[in-house]
Amino acid sequence: MFEEYYREPEPAKRKEILYAYRPEDFDAEKLEQMKKLFNVRYSVDSKGVWTDRFVRSFLELRMIADNMESYFASKRNKKMGAAAVHQLCLDRQEEFSEDVLYRELCHLTAFYISTCGSDKSYNSVIWGMGKRSDAKVRGKIAYDMQQVGEAIPKYLDMEEECRLLTKAIQVMSEKMLQ
Repeated sequence: MFEEYYREPEPAKRKEILYAYRPEDFDAEKLEQMKKLFNVRYSVDSKGVWTDRFVRSFLELRMIADNMESYFASKRNKKMGAAAVHQLCLDRQEEFSEDVLYRELCHLTAFYISTCGSDKSYNSVIWGMGKRSDAKVRGKIAYDMQQVGEAIPKYLDMEEECRLLTKAIQVMSEKMLQ
């Protein structure tokens, strides 16, 4: 159920698929939560450009991971991390069923892994002059996933709030990086 929606990476197509579902054919409450979560995750500007707030928050968590050792950045990191956790709806789990939020986080994680795996900048070394091997790229992505899924929740002291994100990262990493 809803598999086509969760396989689609493009926000405009995802919206089209989501709004084509009829409440009488599916669990109406779950469908309503999915629509609400879609609107939290994505926005579109006047030029028709989509913004994925979940990816932005995920990248912010990844940037915090790079600065966890900095004594002077600790306060800023924790504030930025709490905002990212809020944007990912991880501290608002009472608004969404665990299944709806978990599947959206799996989609986010799969999107991040596939994007990094195909991005020339992410896969290059020494200012784009060389390319990392597939094994090294998978290792780099796995390291990113470990940092966001395990190190950041501990650093922010938000393991319980980040439980679904950690689970989604573990499952999708095993599925896509092995």
